[in-house]
Amino acid sequence: MGLCDNEGRELDMGTQYLEHNQKTKTRCKALTEEQRRNRRVLVDAMQRAGFVNYPAEWWHFSYGDKMWAAYSNKRAALYDVYRLGTSIK
Repeated sequence: MGLCDNEGRELDMGTQYLEHNQKTKTRCKALTEEQRRNRRVLVDAMQRAGFVNYPAEWWHFSYGDKMWAAYSNKRAALYDVYRLGTSIK
């Protein structure tokens, strides 16, 4: 999961989706210039669409939840967790 070129080949993001190690951080300094550029393209595109990136995982983006609200300086999330058996107000 990430970005693909015009031929449908996945671009090198430095790690695989859901791989967890030091290179998982979005702005990891141990990446090649190409990998950093590919991540910047992904983050910029997602931010233009209103999403926020969780900086510990380059592939992790949120919209409308509590993380999105906090990282976007919003007063509240657009939605929250719903637990079965609770009423919606």
